[in-house]
Amino acid sequence: MYSARFFSAAEDQLSAEKGAIRLTSVQARLAQCLYLLSHSRLNHCWSLFGTTAHLMLALGIHRKSRVDASSHPDYVDLECRKRTFWCAYNLDTYLSAALGRPRTFHDDDIDQELPLCVDDNRLARGQPAPSPLGTTQSIMSGSIAHIKLSRIVAKILRDLYGIRQPSAESQYKLAAKYAKEIDSWHSGISYLVDTDGIDPSLFQPIFLRQRNVLNLACWHAQILVHRPFLLNNFASLANLGTTRNSRSRQNSELTHEHVQRCLEAAMNIVAKIDDLHSNGLLYNTFWFSHYFAFSAVVMLYVYAIQQRHAPPETYLAAFHAATKCQAQITSIAMPGSLGQRYGVVLQELRVELLRHNTNLLDLGSTNGENAAGGSTSLRNGDDGLLGSYTSQDILDLGPHSIGFAPTTEDMAGQLALAGQDGLGFSEHSPGSSIVQMTGWGQFESLVTGGVGGIEAFLDGHMGAWNLGMGEQLDT
Repeated sequence: MYSARFFSAAEDQLSAEKGAIRLTSVQARLAQCLYLLSHSRLNHCWSLFGTTAHLMLALGIHRKSRVDASSHPDYVDLECRKRTFWCAYNLDTYLSAALGRPRTFHDDDIDQELPLCVDDNRLARGQPAPSPLGTTQSIMSGSIAHIKLSRIVAKILRDLYGIRQPSAESQYKLAAKYAKEIDSWHSGISYLVDTDGIDPSLFQPIFLRQRNVLNLACWHAQILVHRPFLLNNFASLANLGTTRNSRSRQNSELTHEHVQRCLEAAMNIVAKIDDLHSNGLLYNTFWFSHYFAFSAVVMLYVYAIQQRHAPPETYLAAFHAATKCQAQITSIAMPGSLGQRYGVVLQELRVELLRHNTNLLDLGSTNGENAAGGSTSLRNGDDGLLGSYTSQDILDLGPHSIGFAPTTEDMAGQLALAGQDGLGFSEHSPGSSIVQMTGWGQFESLVTGGVGGIEAFLDGHMGAWNLGMGEQLDT
């Protein structure tokens, strides 16, 4: 492969480099990080990014440049510094979210300005800084919007997933605050993301890609905000303590709202993944898409586990959508890739769900199939079942199609019913520990830490999961 040769050549040249740190060297290392991610070499990327980030800090591109306009500054160099730093900032944020590891950059140390919203052809050495054109959409519009969202995500990771967990009251306030910030961000760039009903052929391909990335990133940010309430709710169903159960009842209305928004965001992601897959635009090298899909599918499966005592129609749409999305990201995964590892973890969780939910297994006996054959097709992800929902079908379901019943009383009843028997698992059964999965770190460890299967966390030897961005297994 030519890409491997270029990477190796760059590695040799960079390792032999001497003298002062140069911006081009930092850019080359950042490009190497992106290459490693596209080839699912996560830990190599993490290691190299640490070096790259520290070189950026030494170069000072995280700080605002003090320039005198009368001295004819080089705006090409200034913009390259800004773009390089903020690209690294975005990568740092998403690596932290995906791997559950601390961020390298800290907002208190940063005062760098955002890049100008101008295209490359309007930048020239020795020329004054161009002004953004209000009537023309710049390619940089999407990049700047993503940077702004990334800064919100960084605060979410710090406040909701930090080592010091917020109190229940603070968690509700923080979630409301960041949900409002995301909504405000979205309304400010509606011209970039809300293009439904417009013929895609009217857009340049790069603007369509930006729209997809921004929408996926927005929905993922919403999942980060609302996910703790779904997972805390899951813990209460496991009968892990009367305090947490009573807290769920006391705040059931707010909890219900957050759970609904988490489910809605997850369904939006799987619908977009379905749309990309249908149009041949879902690629194995796009690790962001796989990560977003993984985050969404886990939420939908966890919700289906929660609602096993409810009527099947409560969670069936979520289960079908998650199953289809899982099959789609697995179908394009190369052996040993991140997509394949995500698929393995999701399949383990899915099998665990089906093992304890006879309602879902019984669905396989419809349409003339016998129960055994239906069970097999559901476990393996039969194409007929997976094709039963299109992306538009998923969107048309609406959040209430997969949520609790609208009334608080119904929801409280479902919570109480599930809490009475710990989701129906025998206390000493191999699957009993799955009800303690109240955090995100263990799922990430299964993907990035080289753990062979979910059984390692289902053998009764693990405690309740921590919601924080705690220590992770590494290779």
